Amino acid sequence: MSNSLVDKKETKFIKKSNVIVRTITNDTSGLLTQKLFNFAISSIKFDDNFNGIIKVNLNDFCIFHDINNTNLYEKIIHKKKEMTIIEKEIDNITSLKFWLQDENKEEYSFINLFERGTWFKNQGILEFKVVQDLIKKHYIDLKKDYTNIYLPYTKTVTSKYSMRLYEYLRSYLYMNAKTKKTPIYKHEWDFEKLAKILNLGLNSSYFKNISMLKIKILEPVKRDLLKTDIIFTYELIKVGRKYSKIILNTHLDLKKFNAQNPELEKVSPKKEYKVCKEYINKSKLIVYNLKQQKSKIIEKPILSDEEVKKIMQDFDNH
Repeated sequence: MSNSLVDKKETKFIKKSNVIVRTITNDTSGLLTQKLFNFAISSIKFDDNFNGIIKVNLNDFCIFHDINNTNLYEKIIHKKKEMTIIEKEIDNITSLKFWLQDENKEEYSFINLFERGTWFKNQGILEFKVVQDLIKKHYIDLKKDYTNIYLPYTKTVTSKYSMRLYEYLRSYLYMNAKTKKTPIYKHEWDFEKLAKILNLGLNSSYFKNISMLKIKILEPVKRDLLKTDIIFTYELIKVGRKYSKIILNTHLDLKKFNAQNPELEKVSPKKEYKVCKEYINKSKLIVYNLKQQKSKIIEKPILSDEEVKKIMQDFDNH
């Protein structure tokens, strides 16, 4: 059996620390870059022999994302140089830096997760060298404060802003395994924060022309997130005569969430059984006590038939 992602169902999930999900980068990652980045992370074999080298089969990547393989070999101009799309993507991923901020400690640093990228053209393989301690910290050794990204839900996303907002908003929709309540989160941002999250300038045309912001960014995001496990709506708010705020309402779509079957967020059957058994026993005790009280009331001769009937109806209505 092949070791490719398309043959291995368990690699459809990747875990990302929320520190990485919510931080900004030195550049706006294109949609293809984001998809290739996630695919590369999902291709890591986490074991004692992991040496920081990731191998990505380009054919598997194209099959998974329904991309025409030959398109990646097209020549383009990138940073004033002629190169293939594959070469451009290697440059993008190895140049991508995450700005980590700890304002409590007043620490600010840029980190680069991918040190090197090589394209073996004859084999159709990309090989990446990653920083092992950072990859372990933000993608492997995660016990809390992380987000599960289900890759099939991101396959048909059409916008780089959709991918960015999907991961960002999803990081706040944590499914509590104990309560099983539908996670809901309301974000209220001024345009400065929205621009920062999307890695846009506040003076860009999107914020000067609200119609463009809606048509080019927000409406495509809304359509794309319908394909994921997030239910998303937004509302633009005026302050004075100008739009300057946005409210984003997000819900976790439980039907799509449950279809993923993420084992990490399930309650163990034993615990469910214990809770269920306690509830049943408690319910039986309540029913028994009601019956006893009914019997005592009926036995009292001082009550009229009408009074007994009224009391019985009151109990039945509870």
